[in-house]
Formats: sequence, C-alpha cells, structure tokens
Amino acid sequence: MNLPIYYVLPLISGFLYAVGALISKRALNAGFGVARYIFLSNVMLALCFHVFYISAEWPQSWSGIHWPLLAGFGFFLGQVFTFLAIRYGDVSVQAPVMGTKVVFVALFTVAMGAGPVPVDWWLGAILTAIAIFLLSASNFANRVSTYRALVLSVISAAFFGWTDVMVQQGTEGFHPGTFLVIMNYSLVLSSLTLIPFFRGRLRDTPVEAWKWGLISTALIGIQAVGMALAIAFHGRATAVNILYSSRGLWSVLLVWVAGSLFANLEGQAGRRIMLRRLVGAVLLCIAIALVLTA
Repeated sequence: MNLPIYYVLPLISGFLYAVGALISKRALNAGFGVARYIFLSNVMLALCFHVFYISAEWPQSWSGIHWPLLAGFGFFLGQVFTFLAIRYGDVSVQAPVMGTKVVFVALFTVAMGAGPVPVDWWLGAILTAIAIFLLSASNFANRVSTYRALVLSVISAAFFGWTDVMVQQGTEGFHPGTFLVIMNYSLVLSSLTLIPFFRGRLRDTPVEAWKWGLISTALIGIQAVGMALAIAFHGRATAVNILYSSRGLWSVLLVWVAGSLFANLEGQAGRRIMLRRLVGAVLLCIAIALVLTA
C-alpha cells in the first residue's frame, strides 16, 4: 500500500518527537533551565521553519492576519506546558497523553467549522483517548509526578489542537508558506516573554546540557516542520494527528527497550504497568489503521 505523503510525514514526525522528548528530558536533568530550554527550542523551530520562506507569497489583503498570529501564540503556550510536563513528569506518560490532542482537534474542527470529521476518524479519536488512559499507568510511588504530567500534557494538547485547526482554517485565506512564516514570527515574539524567567548565567549551563539540548531541539524542530507540511499544505488535521499519536507508542517502546541509552529509568516501573502501556499502544495502532483504511 502506497501511503500519501501527508500520512507518511506524521508517522516520521511521531518517531522523531519521541526521541527528541527523551533527549530533552536528559538535557533538563543535566541542568538546562525550563524557560531557557523552551526559548532555545522555539529559536530552533524558527530556524527550521525558514524553509517556508521559499514558497511564501505575500497577500494584497491582511484581513486574516489574526489567524497566523493566534496560531503562533497557541503553539508557544503548547510548548510551555509540554516542557513543563517533561521536566516534572515521565516522558512515557507525557508523550502518550499528548495523543489527546487528536480529540481536541476533532472538537475544535467542528466548533470552528473548519471541515467535516468522518465517523472512522471519530472512532479513531475515541480509541486514542482510551489508549492514553492505559498508557498512563503508574505505580503509587510515582503517582504525583504521573498526575502532574497528565494535567500539564492535556493542557498542552489542547493548545496544540487549537493551533492545528487554526492552521487548517487560516490557510484558506493565506498561502500555506506565508501563513507559516507569519506564525513563526508570532512564535518568536511570544518567546521573548520567557527571558525574564531565565535563571543563572548562560555560561553556567553545563556543556552536557547544551549538547543534549541542541540535539533534542533540532529533532523537535524537524518533526514540527513535517507536521506543518502535512496540515498546512494538505489539511486533514484530525487524520494527521491520529497518525502522529504513534509518538506515544514509540515513547513507550524506547523507554522500555532503550531507556538506558537516554539515562532514563522509567522502564523499571514494573511489568504490569508496562504491559498496560503496551495494550494502550496496540489500541493506538488500531486507531492508526482506521485512518489508513478510511
């Protein structure tokens, strides 16, 4: 079966996100401040998004300028809550729970009149939500960090879902490349508000933290470009996000099988918990299959 590019891109982006999130956890644990890391991540995103300047076509009317500006601000807020969840919770909880974004995309798509959502996609979104519940299993000792990651990740997912629908809706009046360029400016300007929250001097950030920080932000920036290409140029925000939810599957597998490579010990949570997360991963695969065969 030959998959269209707008289905291949979110699958690749999901894997890159899982790897980038694990490495970002290592960077934060090595001494990278949360505010400074979010700022670095958004600067890296801005550099990656420069690829869209090639295709940008400036409009004669700027009446819909609020769409890309709001999308950039929404993405900024999503980033803030994402890295707070990674810093203060487990990646094997945070990444899967971010899959609830697809539910928010479906809800916002209907609420904003951005387009129809087929029944198969709704079923896929519901299965994704059930999978998120199973993937979020934890033992009693880690319950506080698990709930913290759950709440922060759901808030982040809501902002990202809102952003994706604005991208789909707003590109109807703008060229996709132009929309993403303006959205990029909005993201960078929003990120400047983080500077007063930087802690310590820049030179005091450990070299190891810089190494993992640059690698992780580059991976997260590249995967964001893949998602932007899929949604801005092809639409289908709900379907794309169900496929992107494969990042939850990848995060569980990477933590369990190769967690030691990332100095991550979440895979030691226990066999029962990891099996529950595997069941959740299977449900994610079913949700993905529903989209592919729709």
